[in-house]
Amino acid sequence: MKVINNNIDLNHHKNLELFYPQEHRNNELSIYHYGKHICAPSGFWGPDVRDYFLLHFVVSGKGIYRVNGKEYSLGAGQGFLIKPGETTFYKADETDPWEYYFVAFHGSRAKTLVDSVRWTDGYICKPRDFDALKKRLRELYAVKMPNEGGGYKIIGLLYLIFSELISDAADEGQASDEKQRALDTALDYIKANYASPIRVTDVADHVCMHRSNLYKLFKEVLGISVIDYLHSTRLNAAASLLLMTDLSVLEIAAKVGYTDTPHFCKAFKKRYLFTPLGYRKCYKKG
Repeated sequence: MKVINNNIDLNHHKNLELFYPQEHRNNELSIYHYGKHICAPSGFWGPDVRDYFLLHFVVSGKGIYRVNGKEYSLGAGQGFLIKPGETTFYKADETDPWEYYFVAFHGSRAKTLVDSVRWTDGYICKPRDFDALKKRLRELYAVKMPNEGGGYKIIGLLYLIFSELISDAADEGQASDEKQRALDTALDYIKANYASPIRVTDVADHVCMHRSNLYKLFKEVLGISVIDYLHSTRLNAAASLLLMTDLSVLEIAAKVGYTDTPHFCKAFKKRYLFTPLGYRKCYKKG
C-alpha cells in the first residue's frame, strides 16, 4: 500500500492518531490503516493518489474535498470517499476545522461494498442515523493497536459500518428517492449542456423544481449551490481544453458555455490561481 505524490504540512497534523493492524491479510477485505484526526485550521492532505479506498466521516467542524475537478463543502454528519487511482485534496476550514474518523481498506470485496452505498455524485454520503454510525467508528478507534484477535474485530466493525451505510440506501423512502432522482437528473443535465449558455433557471425547469428548492437540494447534498456546481463543471472542462488543444482562450470560453470572455478569465484565475494562458504555459507538456 502506498500514497503517491504525498503533499502535506506536518505542522497541521500533530493531532493525528493513526493505527496500522498487524500484518494480517484477508483477500476479501483488509484494513490498511484507521484512526482519528482533529485538524488544525487550514490543515490539508494532497494532492495525493492512493491505491486503496479511504473513508472519512466528519464528526465536527467543516472543510472542503476536491476530486475530479469538483469541490464539496462538508460538515458534521457527512462522509466522503477517496477511490484508488484518483487525485484528491482535502482541507480543514480556517475558522472551524473539522474532526473526523477515517478508515483505509482494500480487497476483492472492497469495491462491491463501496458500490452498494448510495453516494451523491459518487463520493459523498450523509447517513440518516449518524449517531449509530459514529458509535461503530468509536468502537473501531478504541481497538487501536490490534493483536490477531483484534484484527478480526476491526474487519467485523468495518462490515458493520458498511451495513449502516447500505441500510440507508435500501431503506430510503419515496421522498428521498424523488430528491435523489431530481438531483441526478440535474447533474446529468448540467453535464450534457454546460457547453451551452444555460442558467440555473434552465436546470430548475428541466427537473420541474423551483430554483430555490433546487438550491436547497444542492446545498444539502453537495454543499455547494447550483451555480457554483455549473461554474465548476465549466472551468474543469476549460482546464482540460487548455492542456489538450491549441484553441484560443476566446474559443475555449465559448466551448464551455461562457459568453463573456473577461468573466471567464476572472473566474478561471480565481479557481486555479492562473490566467488561462498562464495555466497552459505552466502545465501543458510538449
